[in-house]
Amino acid sequence: MQYVLIFDVAESGFRNWWFPAVGLIFVVVGIFLVKNREILPHMFPGQMGPKDGAKLGFFVLACSVLWMAFTFTSTWRDYSGLRNALKEGNVAVVEGRVENFVSIPHKTERFSVCGASFSYSNYGVTAGFNNTNSYGGPIREGMWVRIAHLGNSIARLEIARQDVSKDARCHRSSRLTVPIKPMNLTVPP
Repeated sequence: MQYVLIFDVAESGFRNWWFPAVGLIFVVVGIFLVKNREILPHMFPGQMGPKDGAKLGFFVLACSVLWMAFTFTSTWRDYSGLRNALKEGNVAVVEGRVENFVSIPHKTERFSVCGASFSYSNYGVTAGFNNTNSYGGPIREGMWVRIAHLGNSIARLEIARQDVSKDARCHRSSRLTVPIKPMNLTVPP
């Protein structure tokens, strides 16, 4: 059976770089507050003493740096763990029809394939596939798919190119027998 590659974590790269990068805004604010700590009490008369400006600046700077370090470490571990599991073949694979498909517009999407359940949202910060119908996602009830996954995280999603017989049986394995190498397939128009 031929499949069209829809998502591969290794090919998608580190998509969640933006999440820790949000902290850069607060790093800039913190640096501004630290550099201008002497004038802050004049900007907020009666509310801030001379030492309060320095405390505020260093607090904002420290919190934003900690935010960036924590979120970068967390998102990078998620991405590299899923990518490495796929590359080394340490993922489970299910192949079959999408069943019990539920899409809550602009919220979550969930379905099962051959007894394996999946749930995701466009708003979740995850390395795995998370493109819902309301944002153009491809998953539909009854379609034949092959999914390599680690728990609930979809590392690789492929959709059958042609219709599959109604009598076709789903397949499930606890581990890839051959590690998947990234492929460059395009979705036909």
